[in-house]
Amino acid sequence: MHHHQDFKEIVLGKSTRPQRSGGGFQRSVESKLDNENEACRVNTVGKTVGRKIQNARQAMNIKTRNDLAARINVRPSVIAEYENGVAVPDAKIMQKLRAVLNTKL
Repeated sequence: MHHHQDFKEIVLGKSTRPQRSGGGFQRSVESKLDNENEACRVNTVGKTVGRKIQNARQAMNIKTRNDLAARINVRPSVIAEYENGVAVPDAKIMQKLRAVLNTKL
């Protein structure tokens, strides 16, 4: 039985392209990469909103994140992400948090 490859082999190696003097080529590549990375960033609720949620939860005498999660029907890890300021905001969850915690976020 003869096996046939249906793809071309690609060999990666060091570029033979000459560097521009002063590192201009390198800087332009780094700048382009920085611009591409910025476009991929996702907005999160942030630490300020996270602290507001945590303070409001405690003020409402909701002792744990698990208790708050149960009240708005989400996983406790979701509340942890919001309180840590790393959650990507979800309008429905934010609305439930505002209602249960009786606060602006």
